Amino acid sequence: RIQSGIALIQVLLLTAILMVMMLSVHWEARQQIKSASLAKERAQAALLLNSVEAELTFALLTEKRRRKTDAASPIARQWNFFNHPFDTANATVAIEDVASMLSLTNPSSLQKLVSQLGADEQKAQQVVAALKDWQDNDTETSFNGAEQADYPSVIIRNGPMQTESEIRFLRHIDARLYCLIKPHITVAPRRYTNYFMMPTERQQYFVDPDNAAQIASDRLAEQLTSHQFEMLSGIPFGDFQNYSPSDTLRLSFTVRVNSVKLSRLLTLSINPNAVEPVKVWDYYKYYYADHENCR
Repeated sequence: RIQSGIALIQVLLLTAILMVMMLSVHWEARQQIKSASLAKERAQAALLLNSVEAELTFALLTEKRRRKTDAASPIARQWNFFNHPFDTANATVAIEDVASMLSLTNPSSLQKLVSQLGADEQKAQQVVAALKDWQDNDTETSFNGAEQADYPSVIIRNGPMQTESEIRFLRHIDARLYCLIKPHITVAPRRYTNYFMMPTERQQYFVDPDNAAQIASDRLAEQLTSHQFEMLSGIPFGDFQNYSPSDTLRLSFTVRVNSVKLSRLLTLSINPNAVEPVKVWDYYKYYYADHENCR
């Protein structure tokens, strides 16, 4: 009986070991299948990103920059140029006119924005002065500004900024203010300012607050004329202002394949009649839209 009991225990132990081994193999197989499935979905999403980029670029090269319900391109039937997202067959897309962004080569244009984003007027003046000193080619500190002596751990450029993220090194710019400012600025070239095409969240800092909601609503409904905008915003049309989309545009789009979500961000200058019809100013192949745009 003792031997029979020992044999039974051995059989039970062996059975338990085999069950554990089978469960381990089953778990590993499931994990490998899941990894393979995610890899496949990511590859499909990456292909979709490339397709959407090609479709957008082709539409910008062949269509007028206004919405036309009878346009040959499905994208041109829906698009806008003030960064309001719209859906295509494969992606969610937003197009922003770079002329509606604030240029870092014109520091004074940032003062109103910085003060409206939560900094007091003095800090806004300090940020603008520091930006001027960072980009000028001398070592003289301007009033409220900052030169190399004020940056013990950073070598200032003494020339134009090369990327928007470079402003995070400026004196008086903390992480919070950097994240608030970055979506509104550009280093890409602009020939004029386009207040008409500014996204609502930026436009509200420059137009009459009482009329900002009406401007946003009428523009989205395609009922806003340039004359109405002048009247509602108080911003007159001038030599350095235009209401038509410029050649330089920032494109962002997101695709989804089941559990995989990928985004891309790029800035292009599009001129179909130029020797070089497409110029790339920046290109983020995989840009994760759910993260703070503070990189």
